[in-house]
Amino acid sequence: MTKEQLEELKEALTITIQEKVNGKIDRMNTKFDTYIDDDMRWKKTVDSALTELLPVREGLIMAQTLNKFLKWVGLPAIGALLFYWLSK
Repeated sequence: MTKEQLEELKEALTITIQEKVNGKIDRMNTKFDTYIDDDMRWKKTVDSALTELLPVREGLIMAQTLNKFLKWVGLPAIGALLFYWLSK
């Protein structure tokens, strides 16, 4: 193989690699960038909606806490008081 043929081969390989491999990588990067932009835009709308619903969430947590308190402490205490009064 002559030096000129070797240079032609190197150039052809470089062009082929640039088109096939790097082209695919560039297309994947573009797709990922588009996906990230769309995802960030969606997250901004969701974050604003979640901040608006934060008082509702806190209210539900308080209701669940009161329910657990009544279930495990309040109702047995009332039952014990009723038993005490009725057994006197």
